[in-house]
Amino acid sequence: MPEGSLRVEIRFGSRRTRNHHFSAPEVYNRPLIPMVAALAIGIFLGGCWPGHFNEARGTAICLSAVLLYKGYRNRSAALSPLILLALMGYILISPWLPVAFPENHISHYTTSQRWRIEGTVIEVLPERHGRRRLILKVSHLHDQHQTLKVTGCIRVTMAGDAPEIFPGTTLAFPSRIKAFRNFNNPGGFDYQRHMTLKRVYGSAFVRGERLRIIACEGPPVSSLVSRYRNRVRTVIETLSDVPTQVVMKALLIGERQAIPRDLRQIFNRCGVGHLLAISGLHIGIVGGLVFWLCHQGLNRFSFILERGWGRRGATALAIGPIVAYAILSGLSPATQRALIMVLAFLVTYFIHKDGDTLNFLALAALLMLVWHPPALFSISFQMSFGAVFWIVLGLKSIENQATSRPDWPSRMWNRIKTFVRVTLWATAGTLPLAMYYFQQISLVGLIANCLLVPFMGFCILPLGILSLLVLPVNTYLAEAGIQLAGWGLAQALRIMQMLAAFDGAAIPTVVPSVIEIISYYALLGMVAMRKRARLRRSVWLIVLMVLVVDGLYWGHARFWHRDLRVTIMDVGQGSAALVEFPGGETMLIDGGGYSNNQFFDMGERVIAPFLRSRKIMQVDTLVLSHPSSDHMNGLVYILRHFHPKRLLWTGARASTDSFRDFFEAVLRSGVNVPAFFKLDRNLIIGGVAMDILHPPPTACKKNHPSSGDAYNNHSLVVKLTMGACSILFPGDIEALAEAELLECCRSALPSRVLVAPHHGSQTSSSMGFLSAVHPEIVVISAGWQNRFGFPHTSVIERYEELAARIYRTDHNGAVGLRTDGQRWEVRTR
Repeated sequence: MPEGSLRVEIRFGSRRTRNHHFSAPEVYNRPLIPMVAALAIGIFLGGCWPGHFNEARGTAICLSAVLLYKGYRNRSAALSPLILLALMGYILISPWLPVAFPENHISHYTTSQRWRIEGTVIEVLPERHGRRRLILKVSHLHDQHQTLKVTGCIRVTMAGDAPEIFPGTTLAFPSRIKAFRNFNNPGGFDYQRHMTLKRVYGSAFVRGERLRIIACEGPPVSSLVSRYRNRVRTVIETLSDVPTQVVMKALLIGERQAIPRDLRQIFNRCGVGHLLAISGLHIGIVGGLVFWLCHQGLNRFSFILERGWGRRGATALAIGPIVAYAILSGLSPATQRALIMVLAFLVTYFIHKDGDTLNFLALAALLMLVWHPPALFSISFQMSFGAVFWIVLGLKSIENQATSRPDWPSRMWNRIKTFVRVTLWATAGTLPLAMYYFQQISLVGLIANCLLVPFMGFCILPLGILSLLVLPVNTYLAEAGIQLAGWGLAQALRIMQMLAAFDGAAIPTVVPSVIEIISYYALLGMVAMRKRARLRRSVWLIVLMVLVVDGLYWGHARFWHRDLRVTIMDVGQGSAALVEFPGGETMLIDGGGYSNNQFFDMGERVIAPFLRSRKIMQVDTLVLSHPSSDHMNGLVYILRHFHPKRLLWTGARASTDSFRDFFEAVLRSGVNVPAFFKLDRNLIIGGVAMDILHPPPTACKKNHPSSGDAYNNHSLVVKLTMGACSILFPGDIEALAEAELLECCRSALPSRVLVAPHHGSQTSSSMGFLSAVHPEIVVISAGWQNRFGFPHTSVIERYEELAARIYRTDHNGAVGLRTDGQRWEVRTR
């Protein structure tokens, strides 16, 4: 075999395809690969900068005419076809991200008004937190005075008992429609665009008993699939262990949403999260089982055996069950990729033509992006195609130097080495994506994959899938198979729990920038390409220079800056502020949060990604103003994962489950918590003066507050001063605490920037307090259309009377402030 070539073997049934050889240059000369790349670039640009559909269409028409002319004249088209494909990608994604909607679109009715909503179910989603969910195509909105005919889809969440629902069912229920909102922080997840790409434009909540079924006539195929999925769920739910149940549903029918957060974290820490996605392993098992059964059956007919139709007939018969299983599993991007690649291989096998793995992969990507352009932005698509692409490129360095058929120990050893190489290249190929999306890499991934992938692939999955195949014939036999597969899965979960329990099983990472991701893949590509020494040296030099500049930039942004930086984060109805002192020391004042971290953990989902996008892996100081959930709950995750050195806190306690979780995290983290009455109330951090103005030192010796108002008035009030610039963080103090501040430290109150007390509540921001502070800038941290009505109109009017500039996180997103000690600079998203 020539140096730098790749030997690809694909086995299906008992037949092996001929060896395929290609050199490194041929990898990049395959026409489908640049075509897919150009289409993906166009889709990416359309997703990031929508709204130029007409310009893209006009340019594409002109370029098409130019290409036709060049073809007629037999002239070279150069890069014009790739540019045209990029324009086509932009055009394809544009309908998924419309700039404007028609007047009767459902997005125009996401207000506080209550409607009687009527529509047709198009998808039933898995339960989440014990609540059933579905996607509803809304047809009419009714109120007391009118009936409106509308278009568009919403997500409906049902609590309590609800009737059984299938796709095609027509429903009616009373509810309000809420728009999806982002937490608008730098580096944050764009949830609104995520749902728009699913063509879902709002959400509604209803109790099951208030839901009425109008009609049950739906598409027969969808209903059939939904009913069969329900049968599969019923069989799987006979397993006694709940974690085994939810994982088995994910493995067999693709329902991953029901997996608890802690169990999903175990998979991620072990580096085997890919097992939860139905991909090539599952499709290959289904195809292999059906092919073998059909082949054995067809060979019993002499006329088929004599004509040699057995393999081709089995190949043709395997296509139906493979497609059916892919539909049953939900057709995730990983499943679609595997399905198209397997079908393409079966076609080449049927017509006795050789196939090429990279061509299959490129064909799968091309068809998926043309059919469903938003797939490009899904994690599953990127991880699935990235892993397979780098496996194929990485294995090109494997050479088979044996001149004769090796003995079985050598064959077994070669397979083990190949499996390890596949695991290493899959890990390397998806490493920056895992860092970007999950901010975590597994250090036990190689061991876990070597133990669990063969066990899953050769024992649990074949048994489970075989049970699905016999379910329509014999329920008892299917249940027995599921029970046996469930027992094996329970053992696999125990192994994962043991591996994940090690402190070093996984390490948190920063969020890499786009430049860093591109540089990494450039280096990985040079590792995969053993030849072309001059190209490799040039790329290594360029990437090294880019990384040096990138390192200097982040070194200055993180540690060497001499200014004071404050970011009032958008955490919805709550408060959280990151302070970056000159020299790099960091402080987090409050952490936002909802009432129950099980439903949404603000620290994990919002604050931690923001910190890691700023390359912050440790928060030096945490400040808890008071133990209300909208200030405290987000700090629990930070305490567990960001190794704070100290916690400043009045010591006030609450009799809530949230506070118990917080206090447990404080004890386990080992953070230094100085007694409040001994606390130095005047600190210097990086040249910035930090003053604690309230409550007085003796407050902790009194009875702890026992009501919300008392907690608010015992809030920790902190002032930061650098040169002539200062900022005041008053927590949730109300008029009573404001009066106390005026009595004890009026002279310390003046500040150019004020974070609005109690989110702009009318019980705070008294005129006397505001006159003493006399802020030039007021930042209000409040949730969009929150149920408390914050900020109150009267409070806004008071700020306006002072001629203060007003910034609101519900309108402006995260508010960034920066000062060199002379003036404040404000930036918003």
